[in-house]
Amino acid sequence: MKARLPLLAVLLAALILPLIAGCGGTSRGTGSNSASSANGSTADSAATGTTVAPIPKASGKSLSGSVLVAHADAICERRNAELDARNNDVINNQQAVVHAASRRAEIEQSALTELRGLTPPASLARSYQELLSARLTVLEDIKKIGDDAAAKDIAAETPIYASSVIVVRKVAAIAERIGLGSCAQLG
Repeated sequence: MKARLPLLAVLLAALILPLIAGCGGTSRGTGSNSASSANGSTADSAATGTTVAPIPKASGKSLSGSVLVAHADAICERRNAELDARNNDVINNQQAVVHAASRRAEIEQSALTELRGLTPPASLARSYQELLSARLTVLEDIKKIGDDAAAKDIAAETPIYASSVIVVRKVAAIAERIGLGSCAQLG
């Protein structure tokens, strides 16, 4: 198990960092983007020192493409900063994997909730929903990795890593296509 644990940590980092850094969460594939944003007030990113404009709540009124990109990238920037702050965590045992997966899932879920609160323009709606769906898959994979680590079921993690690599690449490609730079980069 000792030889496996560093590989597990590397795989977890390789899976989770792109997931979390790749822009925000995903919707359940229902096409709904009606979840409310985390808040409607100005938020400060402690890690970057930047001020993020208020996140508009989903009202059914779509944002322009440039406003969507600006708000979504601000959410992803904040998420990336939170994840970057966690990158130095030492993952040297199964409990550390469980903890890291749990914390990363919390950060990703928060970003996903905010991203779901944004209503894309019709021209980006399909791509944006695909992005959110893919982010949800990543979030679920992070949770599964944590659950498997808690159960000490390393064998169950391998297929998750394999399938997640594909989803992570999809997230990055969609984010780049929409113009979401911070949502496409690693956290």
